[in-house]
Amino acid sequence: MEVGNKTIAQLAEELEQIPFFDEIRPEQLLGRIPFFEDLNEKLVSKVVDQAFLLQFLPGQLICRQGDYEDTFYVILAGEVEVSAQTHYDTTIVLGTIPQGDFFGEMGPISGHPRTANITAVTKTVVLQLPKTLFLQVLRSSPAIKSRIDRKYIERSLRTHLRQVSLFSSLSEEVLEKLSEKVELISFDKDDVIIRQGDEGDCLYLVRGGFVKVSAGPLEDEKILTYLREGSYFGEMALIGEEKRTANVVAMTDVEAVRIDKADFQEIMEQYPEVGEQARQTVADREKKSEEVKKDPRLARAIKFVVQKGLAQAREILVVDLDKCVGCDNCVKACEAVRGHARMERRGSRLGKFLVPTSCFHCENPECLLCPVGGIVRDKDGEIHFTEFCTGCGGCARRCPYGNILIIGPEEEKPGPLSRLFRKETEEETGKKRQVVKCDMCADYRHMACVYNCPTGAMKVMTPEELIKAYG
Repeated sequence: MEVGNKTIAQLAEELEQIPFFDEIRPEQLLGRIPFFEDLNEKLVSKVVDQAFLLQFLPGQLICRQGDYEDTFYVILAGEVEVSAQTHYDTTIVLGTIPQGDFFGEMGPISGHPRTANITAVTKTVVLQLPKTLFLQVLRSSPAIKSRIDRKYIERSLRTHLRQVSLFSSLSEEVLEKLSEKVELISFDKDDVIIRQGDEGDCLYLVRGGFVKVSAGPLEDEKILTYLREGSYFGEMALIGEEKRTANVVAMTDVEAVRIDKADFQEIMEQYPEVGEQARQTVADREKKSEEVKKDPRLARAIKFVVQKGLAQAREILVVDLDKCVGCDNCVKACEAVRGHARMERRGSRLGKFLVPTSCFHCENPECLLCPVGGIVRDKDGEIHFTEFCTGCGGCARRCPYGNILIIGPEEEKPGPLSRLFRKETEEETGKKRQVVKCDMCADYRHMACVYNCPTGAMKVMTPEELIKAYG
């Protein structure tokens, strides 16, 4: 019996054919895995049906550093090695992970690429959970979330702290002591993390997600900037013994590291360079905030990028309306190459720049929460549909920016009697609803819309480039 490449439900079905195992239920098999011992009945059924058993031979690569993957793994048998490629093209071994442990949690949490290679040391069997299922388990089981947070502190927090400029000069010993004192906190989208005027009692590091920084009342806020993974905030009130000078609100679900005021001030006393770095950051941010407050165009550009969701975009299509002649070659070229146009020459406008209706390829996309894996992010970071897509349109409804298009007839919802007696006509049977989106022409040498624009009006920009071009 082959164990790999099947779900627990499928494995139980095979076992049922053997008389000695004919009364073993899938839930009993899952119950033997300590990691899942406190899951509720509903989630147990989902894991049984949706999580895949995969088998790897010694030396076989399971995860590759730099690949965009959002799956989570529990090791059921065997052992894996963790290694990383350095900037000098050398590989360093970071350690091993034994049977019963797990890996891959930061992919679905942050949406960022893998930070290490994972290779099977022995013959290894893992249970692979897709992003949607993993996040459901994480939200529903405090025990599992606590276990994952503890492992993050053990494995990754020191590396995370080291990558933050504020703590880059600290020794491993100091980072280890600091790691023991921090608290990991989760915020939901739109949660107010810091409110202007409150007492400052801690510093936050962004572990995953995006936050916006604003001044004034939240109902009439003036957006100053936005921050992503690897950034920190809250230091201003800790240095000058002042109250919070700005609001910080979660733009997405956010995972953060909380460092208490006393612990941070102790580090500044012992390591003056940390205090100097923090004071320089405060000065830079105050200067930038003043620039935004005094420059209406810059303020408008930052607000546009935040409110329209562009802050999360890896790259965006932009039309320079001063150069655009309205020929529609961009849409026609897209339709000619793809069968259906995957972008529309309409959308949100910032001065002379139009951001057409086109996928942003967000760093932490909401559309990927597909229960059947119909839409995925590939290893290079491109988001595309798979053969499992049913055309249900769930991803289009989840996209906050309306950038996934539904092509074809809407689903009919007949009453119970008409469903029994009515038969589809041959013409109706041939119709199929499709869900399409821009994939930046990933399979081609050129982007059709950009390449076929006769005036150079269509271009690709990062959010930061758009702010600079407008401001």
